[in-house]
Amino acid sequence: MALVYYSEKDVRYIQGIEKGKLEGIHLSLDIKFGSEGVSLMNTLNNIEKLGEMKKIIKDTESVVEFKNKVKMNG
Repeated sequence: MALVYYSEKDVRYIQGIEKGKLEGIHLSLDIKFGSEGVSLMNTLNNIEKLGEMKKIIKDTESVVEFKNKVKMNG
């Protein structure tokens, strides 16, 4: 009998995906907003919908605008 393993349900796999998303968001904030943007990372760790951050970062022009959109979506 073949053993089937669903990695998508593995806690370590899910944690790795989330860690990768956070690292990508960190890099995006650093590139777009510099150190001021990176300082926002602590507030983002509690947001469940990390996938939406990509669009928010892309659509915002300033740190203030980014903070406002995160508050609306968080």
